[in-house]
Amino acid sequence: MKSFKKGVLYISLLLAAIGCNPDNDVITSTESKLTPTEKLYMKVNSFAYDNMQSYYLWTDFLPSKENSKTSPFDYFETLKYKKYDRWSWITDDYEALIKGFDGIEKSMGYSLQLYWRDASQTEIVAVIKIVYPNTPAAEAGLKRGDVITKINNAPLVESNYQDLLGLDVATVTYGTRYKDNNGASQIADKGTVSLTSREITVFPILYPQVKDTLGHKIGYFMFDQFSASYNHQLDTTFAMFNRAGITDLILDLRYNPGGYGSVANFMASSIAPTSVAKGKKLLVTFKYNTELAQYFSLNGMKDRLEEYFTDTVQNNMNLQTLYVLTTSGTASASELLICGLQPYMNVVLVGDTTHGKYTGSVTLQPEVYKNNQWVLDEAIKNWAIQPIIMKYANALGKTEFINGFAPDIYVDDYLYAPIGSAQDPMYAAAFKAITGSNPLGAKSARMGQQEQSIGSISGKAPILSDGLLVVDKFKRH
Repeated sequence: MKSFKKGVLYISLLLAAIGCNPDNDVITSTESKLTPTEKLYMKVNSFAYDNMQSYYLWTDFLPSKENSKTSPFDYFETLKYKKYDRWSWITDDYEALIKGFDGIEKSMGYSLQLYWRDASQTEIVAVIKIVYPNTPAAEAGLKRGDVITKINNAPLVESNYQDLLGLDVATVTYGTRYKDNNGASQIADKGTVSLTSREITVFPILYPQVKDTLGHKIGYFMFDQFSASYNHQLDTTFAMFNRAGITDLILDLRYNPGGYGSVANFMASSIAPTSVAKGKKLLVTFKYNTELAQYFSLNGMKDRLEEYFTDTVQNNMNLQTLYVLTTSGTASASELLICGLQPYMNVVLVGDTTHGKYTGSVTLQPEVYKNNQWVLDEAIKNWAIQPIIMKYANALGKTEFINGFAPDIYVDDYLYAPIGSAQDPMYAAAFKAITGSNPLGAKSARMGQQEQSIGSISGKAPILSDGLLVVDKFKRH
């Protein structure tokens, strides 16, 4: 990657990402007037701008460079092309960023959906969407559908809920939702639990199962994040499905915000018709800014411009139809999987419209060119940017689906039913599409939340909360 960066910067007529740019003369001349924080901020901002100029998909829309001493978080926002870019960001914790990509982070171990408690829109309640195994939340006995009403005995309101839900140590008051005689939603208290966050590793493959019924063998699992370290476990899951002889697959991506593109390729190649995987058909093409595209083309780097199905997966399932459970939290690498498979098989979406992210990003750290090599700039090495550098299209040219993919079968996500159970309306709707019958005890597919949603917050994977496709070929760590 460093040789690639060097080439790009030479094409850009830049001498280096940080230390060798001509604006350093200006920075040096004013150093005596700057505080240490201002000096640091100027260095970070210079790194951010130079790399955005070289890599950013919308580099033509960057403002002119300035020697800004404002907060890098504020400065970076001025660089983004707001018309299209909802996803690029900067961080001052590179280590946490990389751990987050692999599902490792300090967390309580739950993901929450937020609602107004009642029509007055004064108090907020947090309904648990999912509790991850072997986490503080799981050990405390919390489960999907539990409703958090207070933290440290304080009700959640608009001015405090983010701070309270972000505490590392908290006493959580929770209850269960029910309907009173007038059909109004009420919450019955269940008690309190004490939680202390810790670093956890979230295993992304959840609730795998095979159901043999009505002449079908239906495989199901939830995939929570396209983490780079779990292809072997994915392959083990697909091997289990192949041994069981499944005829149909329900892939639950309802909360999957994205991750590594290579994992999406691995999964697509495991699911697609064998002729597609073995034939190494085109999965997606990538479009970069003009300079990057020319560099890749002139240097014969076809793999940067096109991605193909792989013929090396051990357990291809040779499916003709795939059922995918989706919500607005289904994003990026999840959407690449859907988009990439659509030209080759029937992809049935069950749930709600996806996020609408057709772009990919790369992690860039601050480096300086010394002694004929790129090395980390020790003064600001904890900083990194995650800029959007490309957009993708499938084999039919489908791209820029900014409004997401609409479901073929609309179903609300009912948080009070166990995921992947007969009572889960999303699972039940996919089951019915396959078999023609509802699973025993299934609720109506249109049954959903009655409360007014105000958004969501995650006790895990905040790095990916807004959707991310990581271009792992560009990783430099």
